Amino acid sequence: MEIMLNKSISTSEIQFQNAKEKVRSIKSFYINLSLYCILIPVIIGINLQYVPEYHWFWFSMIGWGTGVIFHGLSAFDVNPFMQNNWEKGSSNNL
Repeated sequence: MEIMLNKSISTSEIQFQNAKEKVRSIKSFYINLSLYCILIPVIIGINLQYVPEYHWFWFSMIGWGTGVIFHGLSAFDVNPFMQNNWEKGSSNNL
């Protein structure tokens, strides 16, 4: 039988976990951006080598590039469409 202990979590522990998650998110974005910068030229090279008359690399470049942009906006908490305040709630709305 497992006994669950009621353990209070301090605000510093919560802040540490939030900061750790933020760093993980930013690191993930930079990995994504690095792979984009390395692989898109490879894709372009393959396209121009084997099918130079049809430039299909634009689809990969624009699609993945859009994903990288939104990943960066999310990682750095930039949301031009909707502010994050609605998620946290405010005492004014109560």
